[in-house]
Amino acid sequence: MAVCKSRIYIAETLFNNLSDQKTTRLPAATEDQRLAPKPRAVVERKPQGEAGKRTARQRRRRRCFPGRDDGKRRAAAAGLEGPGGVFRFEGKVRLVQTPGGFEIPPIDLKSVSAALGIHVQRDKRDSTFYPRRGSLLDVIGDFFAKGLGSRRQYQTYKISYQLYHELEPKQILAYRGMMCSANQNVPFYDLCLYGTQSNLRGYTGGEFQNRRMFATQAEYRRELKGRFGVVAFGGIGGVARRWNAFRSDELLPAAGAGLRFTLDKKNHINYRIDLAVGREGRTLSIGVGEAF
Repeated sequence: MAVCKSRIYIAETLFNNLSDQKTTRLPAATEDQRLAPKPRAVVERKPQGEAGKRTARQRRRRRCFPGRDDGKRRAAAAGLEGPGGVFRFEGKVRLVQTPGGFEIPPIDLKSVSAALGIHVQRDKRDSTFYPRRGSLLDVIGDFFAKGLGSRRQYQTYKISYQLYHELEPKQILAYRGMMCSANQNVPFYDLCLYGTQSNLRGYTGGEFQNRRMFATQAEYRRELKGRFGVVAFGGIGGVARRWNAFRSDELLPAAGAGLRFTLDKKNHINYRIDLAVGREGRTLSIGVGEAF
C-alpha cells in the first residue's frame, strides 16, 4: 500500500509542477512580414579546371549537353489510363544546372514529331547476315515540319557506307564510315548520337551528341575451328556543332575485340560478345548478328 501511495504522490507532484509553469506565445508576424517574399536558393557557378579553364572533357560535355546557367521551375504533367478512366498528375520540378547536364526546354516536355523522308539504299553484299564481299550504301533524309503536325521544324541527314573484303577463305576485313547532320530547330532527342546504330563501340549511346557527327571503323574477322570465331576492331570519330568545329584533341577513338559463336551454320548467324574501350570508359556488347 505504501508503494501505491508513493507512486500517486510522485504523479501529483509532477502534474502540479507542470501546471505552475508559465507559457509564453510568440508574437504574430506583421502584415509586411507575411507579404514579404520568401528567400530562394541561389545556385552559384564556379570556374572549373585550373585557373578557371575547362578541361577538354568538360568542353566536350558542355557542347554535347548544352544547358542554361540558372535553375528554373518547370511544370510537369503525367497521365495514367486505367479501367476507371484517365488520371492526370501535375506538379512542379526544380531543375538545377549541373556540370555536364542540360535543361529540357518546355516545348519538349510534350513532344510531337512528324516528317516526310527519303531513303535510298544500294546493297551489293553477297549475304545479309555474314557478308564476305560487296558493299552497302545507305542514305536517309527526314524533313520535320509544323504543317505535318510536328512541334518543331528541322531536318536530319544520315549517310553510311560499308565495304567487305575477303582476305582468305576464313578471314574478312570489314569497313564502315558514316556521317550525320541535324539542322534548324532540332530537339535534343534527334541530335546525332555517338555510339549507336552500328557506330563505334566503346561509348554509351547518347553520352556524346551534337548537330554534326562522323564515325569510321574497321574490323578484322577470323573463323576458328568448329563454331567459334574472333574479331578485332578499331576506329575514330567525333561530334561538333558545325563541320568546321572538329578538333583533333577532342576526337573519340575506340578499339576492342570480340568472340563469336555460330548459331546457324547455313546462314552463318553469329552470337557475338564484344568488349570495347573508348576515351571515357569501356562497354560490353552482346547480340545476334555482326555489328555491321
